[in-house]
Amino acid sequence: MSKEIFKKVSELLNQGKPFALLTVVSVKGSTPRESGAKMIVYPDGSTEGTIGGGALESKAIEDAKRMFNEGQRTSLLHYKLVEEKHGGIGAVCGGESDVFIEVFEKPWKVLVMGGGHVGEAVAKVAQLSGFEVVVTEGREELAQNERFGGAKLLKCSPSNPDILKEIDSKTAVVVVTHSHNLDLEVLRLVVGSNAFYIGAIGSKRKIASIFSILEKEGISKEMLDRIYAPVGIDIGAETPAEIAISIIAEIISVCREKVPNPASMKYLMKAKE
Repeated sequence: MSKEIFKKVSELLNQGKPFALLTVVSVKGSTPRESGAKMIVYPDGSTEGTIGGGALESKAIEDAKRMFNEGQRTSLLHYKLVEEKHGGIGAVCGGESDVFIEVFEKPWKVLVMGGGHVGEAVAKVAQLSGFEVVVTEGREELAQNERFGGAKLLKCSPSNPDILKEIDSKTAVVVVTHSHNLDLEVLRLVVGSNAFYIGAIGSKRKIASIFSILEKEGISKEMLDRIYAPVGIDIGAETPAEIAISIIAEIISVCREKVPNPASMKYLMKAKE
């Protein structure tokens, strides 16, 4: 059974699907399974494998689901397999089990819209930081896989509507195309997506111009307030590598719910209200 579980774990990791791996790490007295028993629990509570069924398994599944909801990654839980009135979980085996629960969530993704010098640097820094990375670039001379390391490369214009399939609530979109008009097209495309972060490169004047156009097109101020622009934490970055570091740092700060970038147009606009 362990071989089947390990094979399934490998598949799930490769697919980026969320799951929890439960392992019985120690037992005492009478228990339904010995140490080493494993099972997989999905966010909806469905399972593969077993750590013994009954009250122990039901309680462990409940705890795994709670960890998904609370964002907890690991936990070592002790279960007494006796009646609840005796401090147990309602089982009658009489023994005790320690179960280690490890939650594997869908990885955060950085979608780089544009594969120029800055886009290339952002892709590399994002990969070093542990993000899944997708780059989209329509210029044939730049759309070369070797430029972006292990990133997934989409050889099409960043304004292609099919790119929306790559965006979910764990995606950060970084708009670093080679032209003002293309930046505008891309922001028009992604501003209504459920990406947790949307950042756009450019001067404050350029960003203000783009925002003005989008507002006239009917995009609400609330929608525009989602955009981090000019993108990146203000560290005085000049080179593509420095700019990439400032961008990924800002994305990480949003992931970790830290202090927002005060230099962002989003916050400058709010300060003027």
